[in-house]
Amino acid sequence: MSANSPWSCSYCQSAISWDQLFTFTKAGAAHLDCFKKDALGRGQNQAALDLLEAELKLLVAYKNAAKAAPEGELKTLLETNGKETEKHAAVLTKHLAAA
Repeated sequence: MSANSPWSCSYCQSAISWDQLFTFTKAGAAHLDCFKKDALGRGQNQAALDLLEAELKLLVAYKNAAKAAPEGELKTLLETNGKETEKHAAVLTKHLAAA
């Protein structure tokens, strides 16, 4: 059982675990599944929501790879790529959260 993050989902009010995909909206943190359900209910594009999920999975992969990498150029590259992926996910979330 994994530890909970410091956040609760702004949609379902349940705790968000570190092993769950989540994003941030103006209302706060949100489970990806809760966010997707809401966005689809408002007619948002399924393909764009799938891309958001892919971005979040890529972010997790970069963070895990950076943790495992020894100090040096590769670790720096992985951390930088992770930050860029996080920015892309944030922009996509902002667009998809718009009413």
